[in-house]
Amino acid sequence: MNCVRRGHESGALVARMKKSLERLEFSEVKDLVSAFASSALGRSVAVEMRPYWDVERATRALEETGEVMALIASGSLPSTGGFHDVLKSLIGHVVTIANPESYEIAMGGVQKITTGFYKAKVLSVTDDYVSWVSEFAHGKGTKKEPVKSYIPLHRVKRVSLMKAERLIHL
Repeated sequence: MNCVRRGHESGALVARMKKSLERLEFSEVKDLVSAFASSALGRSVAVEMRPYWDVERATRALEETGEVMALIASGSLPSTGGFHDVLKSLIGHVVTIANPESYEIAMGGVQKITTGFYKAKVLSVTDDYVSWVSEFAHGKGTKKEPVKSYIPLHRVKRVSLMKAERLIHL
């Protein structure tokens, strides 16, 4: 497994890992986990699960699972539906989008992906996605045009509500 952590994956190792996942019926496990999710966001996260090949990361995830199990056992697990409600409360409001994979046109017309912060008006929130409209200019001096975006809920990492600003972090 060390060669995976270092980024030197061999074809044979990748094939063995895929075969192991098939033997463990990993896709069936993901289906079972997603069936227990209480929200569309939880189901989408369960379906996208990937195994941890790094021991430290796997250990940390097991510790987090233990913490959640303790909360369930004590009856003090907070509702996970609240996140969806927070997003819905932003419908019609202008928010700042913090996007680590924002499309940008740099000097000389070079297109690149960068971390971007931009204003957008939230249009709708469903069980599967949030939509908003923002503006995009194809270059300096060009007229901005509206861009409607549909973002899967599982891509929303955090919502920050402050007195003067609301941020959606992707």
